[in-house]
Amino acid sequence: MSNFLKLTKNLVDICIRFITQIMSNNLIYYTMKTSKKEFRFNSITKITVVLLFIIGSLQMSAVGMSSKASLTTIERHRVWLNVTGPADTFSQTLIGYRTGATDGVDAGLDGAFFNNGAISLTTLINNDRYAIQFRGFPFSSSSMMPLSFATSISGTFTLAIDHMDGLFLDPNQPVYIYDVVTNNYVNLKTTNYSFSATPGTYNDRFRIVYNNTLDVANNNFRVSDLVVSKSNDSIIINSGNTVLVNVALFSIDGKMLYNNNNVNSNELLIQNLYVNNQPMIVKAISDNGSIVSKKWIY
Repeated sequence: MSNFLKLTKNLVDICIRFITQIMSNNLIYYTMKTSKKEFRFNSITKITVVLLFIIGSLQMSAVGMSSKASLTTIERHRVWLNVTGPADTFSQTLIGYRTGATDGVDAGLDGAFFNNGAISLTTLINNDRYAIQFRGFPFSSSSMMPLSFATSISGTFTLAIDHMDGLFLDPNQPVYIYDVVTNNYVNLKTTNYSFSATPGTYNDRFRIVYNNTLDVANNNFRVSDLVVSKSNDSIIINSGNTVLVNVALFSIDGKMLYNNNNVNSNELLIQNLYVNNQPMIVKAISDNGSIVSKKWIY
C-alpha cells in the first residue's frame, strides 16, 4: 500500500471516531435542560456534515489511486536459453529486462539456482548463479550478460533459444552468444552454437551480447602480429606495435588459466604459470578493442 493510501485510511479512521464521539456527546447533551440545546445541535450537525464530506472525498481519492496503481503496465522482454548434452542432459535459464528490475539482485524477480544436475546453465550476479535474471530499463545493445556453464560429463553441448518475447521478437535485434575462448559470435536467433567441454564450471567463457564487436572494431590487429614464445618457465607475449590492454590464457577445453586486465604494453611476461605441456588458447585485446586469439603449445 502506498503512503498516500495509508494516510487516507488513517484520516478516515480519525474522522469516524471523531463523529462517533460527537454523536455520543450530543445524545447525552439532549438529556440536559438548557437553552443552548438548539445551538449545540446545529453546530454539531454542521461539523458532522463537513467531516462526512471529507471522508467521502478521501475514500474516492484512495479508490482512484488504487485503481491507477493496479493499471500500471509491467513491461517484459525475455529470452529462454537451453543447453543440451550427451544422454539427453538438459538445462535452461531465463534472461530478460523488466519494469522494476535492477542490474543487482531483485527479490521476487531474480531466481537463484539450486538444482545441480549433470549439466547446468545459469547467469551470474556477483559471482552467484541464478536460473532467472532480470535487468532494468533502458535496454541497451551494448549490454552484456555473463553465463555460467557447469558439467560433470565430457562431450559436445549445444546452446539454443527455446523461446522469447518482447523486443527480442524484432528480427533486427540479434542475440549473440560470445565464446571468449574461440572469439566466436553466433546469433542464436538464426543458429545454434555447439562446443566441447570437459567436467568443470565455466564462469568466464560465455556471454550473451546484443552486438558483434568484431563487426565494428578497427581490426588492424592481426593474428600474425601476436607472437607467443617460451623462455625457461616464463611465457612471453609480444604484439609488435600494438598496445595490449588484456591477455588471457585458456586450456583447449575452455578453462581460464591466466587473465591480466591491465597490460597496457606491447609485451607481457608471464611467470610462475605452472601448467603441463599442453595446447592452449592465447587471447589478446588491443587498446582499440580488436581481439585476436591463437592456439599455442606450452
